Amino acid sequence: MIRRAFFAILIAGFACFAAELKLSSETIEASLTIDKTQISYGSSAEAEVGYSAKGEEVISRAKLEPGSDKITLHEKSRSGSRLVYEIEPEQTGSFEVLFKFVYTDFEDQEVVQPFGKIEFEVSSALSDEEKSTLKNKGAEKLVNKISPEPEPAEVPINKLAVAAGAAGLALAAAGIWLYISKRKKNALQEVKYVLPHKSAYKFLEALKFRNLPQNGQMKEYVYILSNLLRSYIQVRFSLPATDMTTEEFLEDAAERGIFSAVQNKTLQSFLEKADLVKFAGFSPSIDQAEEMMDSAKDFIRTTEDYNFLVPEKDAKTIGKPLEAEDV
Repeated sequence: MIRRAFFAILIAGFACFAAELKLSSETIEASLTIDKTQISYGSSAEAEVGYSAKGEEVISRAKLEPGSDKITLHEKSRSGSRLVYEIEPEQTGSFEVLFKFVYTDFEDQEVVQPFGKIEFEVSSALSDEEKSTLKNKGAEKLVNKISPEPEPAEVPINKLAVAAGAAGLALAAAGIWLYISKRKKNALQEVKYVLPHKSAYKFLEALKFRNLPQNGQMKEYVYILSNLLRSYIQVRFSLPATDMTTEEFLEDAAERGIFSAVQNKTLQSFLEKADLVKFAGFSPSIDQAEEMMDSAKDFIRTTEDYNFLVPEKDAKTIGKPLEAEDV
């Protein structure tokens, strides 16, 4: 009985996070499965589409489309009648997305069939206090809120030990030993460790909150975004990415063999686009700016390591570009 109840609760829990839609018409059968609908900014979900034709219907160039700009779909793979996409949220909060199955039929006509709506709940990477700081004081004031440096604990000195005689000397020695032990313990407690990719997602969300591309501040946006990614790489991989040119940085990374071929390609494309904006006067469209943000998040996502922790003060440096005043 207990085991059945446990599995019932477990299944109900999974049902809260996963979603499935079916599509059936005279010409096709299709299904859409999403592994989770509750995600956080910076993370992603996976969607899988399976389909088959009925009768003489022909399905070619099939794809899944979202009827909303609140999420972005990235195709991961396709094999036969199976499509796999990565779902990336573009904003936080609760919202519905209408998914559509689009394909070309035997008459070479595009056919759009709606799957239906799925509700997503996207939580912020920021805490309530951090969001309040972001809203009321601005992104540049958020850095210290996200990564505050711990204050050293004060350890009182036993003055009686100083004035004591022979017995007091022994007591003083014991007190010194306890003092040193406590200082060591406090030193360990004072240093807090965090996951650098989690801090990076928070800073990217803070940058997105500023709406710089929409306000015509494209160069400032790209400058900060580029330096945020470089700062993350510097903390995550101990590469002096913020002090190198793009060419020097990519050469150094290649010599060390740090990144995979896919990561290298993503990083090179991102940095070259950023350099065009910073040094060649190129002004990307808002869509292109959002694509750069997606590329930065995608790169960070591929480098996540939950066993790699850094001191909080180091993670703080990732967000320093948000404090830039002159670009």
